[in-house]
Amino acid sequence: MTVQRAAGWAELRARVASVDPSEILPAGVAIRNHPTFFPALAHYTKTVFPIMENQVRDGKILCQLSRFSALCFVIYLDETADPGDPRGGATATRLKEILAQAPYATKSWIRSALRAFEHADMVEAIPMEADRRMRRYKPTPRLIEIGRTGLLTIVEALHQLEPFDRTPEEIVGQPKVVEAHAIALIELLMQHGFSTLPHFPHVLEMLSPDYGHLICSKLIGGIRITLEGEYLSDVPFGELSERFGVSRAHIRNVLSYAAEQGKLEHAVRGGHTIRLDPAFAENWLTYAATDLALHRFVIENIVPERLPA
Repeated sequence: MTVQRAAGWAELRARVASVDPSEILPAGVAIRNHPTFFPALAHYTKTVFPIMENQVRDGKILCQLSRFSALCFVIYLDETADPGDPRGGATATRLKEILAQAPYATKSWIRSALRAFEHADMVEAIPMEADRRMRRYKPTPRLIEIGRTGLLTIVEALHQLEPFDRTPEEIVGQPKVVEAHAIALIELLMQHGFSTLPHFPHVLEMLSPDYGHLICSKLIGGIRITLEGEYLSDVPFGELSERFGVSRAHIRNVLSYAAEQGKLEHAVRGGHTIRLDPAFAENWLTYAATDLALHRFVIENIVPERLPA
């Protein structure tokens, strides 16, 4: 890490310390009630779909939101590593320490996740000079490009709601923007304890089954509210199966899991149209709106327009 970059990340951390994230949740409610929310939502829920088109191995990695979070921490630890620390950076030990609050983050889970990331060319394992048996994991250009593609989709959705003074391509196109967003989001958690997920119990419930959040995101992205107040959506079994490499049987199992919790039901027996519980649907809709609000907050208050090279 160069001196210039270290100073840039120190400035970003100072910006995080100076902000008040309590305004993000009300901003999410405002976005949910925005007149153009649903077109923006349809674009937002494409975030992961273009990334994994014809990339089944990526789907198997990102089918768990916990693995996606671990990738963000790899980027964070790599970028903020002290160059004078021979054991610094993204190692299995450091990931275990930083994810200590997460019940799933056992030593075996972390090592398994790192092997999967390496196999998918998302991280590169580099033997450490201090101990050649240990590995430091660095994000690959492919991982950064995946992050950039997803971030661009989010910024485009925000631009539909309320235009920025720059184009989405200008915001996302500068070097180190993916790394800056990863650092900002993690520092918000570490400095302020802020995370969107604890505020949305229905979303948390659907993180248990693999692909649960992806399937629900697809359902929410295509939601339509009838004059009678029903929340309907269609399950594109073929599309989900092709893009993520997930079997139709597993998709049905995820839907059955949600149905057992009273979250949804088939609108027509044997059909692909799903009737969603209104409270469940609104919790997911507001979660999506709040995630959009979080990213606008980061862009406007934390990430500087010029980032360290």
